Amino acid sequence: MHYERLKAVSIPSNVDKTPESDLQKRKVLIMRVQLALNMLGYYNHRINGTLDQNTRDSIVKYRYDFGRGTSPTIDKGLLNSLGIPTQ
Repeated sequence: MHYERLKAVSIPSNVDKTPESDLQKRKVLIMRVQLALNMLGYYNHRINGTLDQNTRDSIVKYRYDFGRGTSPTIDKGLLNSLGIPTQ
C-alpha cells in the first residue's frame, strides 16, 4: 500500500517538522512590536500577536512621529528602531 511508502520517507533534520512554527514566530514578533509600542505609549490595546488595525495604526503613528514614513508594515527598520533583535 501507499502507506508503507510514506513511512519510508524521512524528513531532513534541518527542516522544522512543525508547520505552525513560522506562524508562531510571526505571532511572537508581532507581540514584541506591540509591547514595545505599548511601552512607548503608541499601543494601548491587547497584546495578541495579531497585525490588526490597532497594531497597524500604532506602527503608522510611531513611524510618522519619528520621520520614518507611514508604512504599517513590520520590517528591519522598524524592529531596529524599537530595539527588537532581528535574525
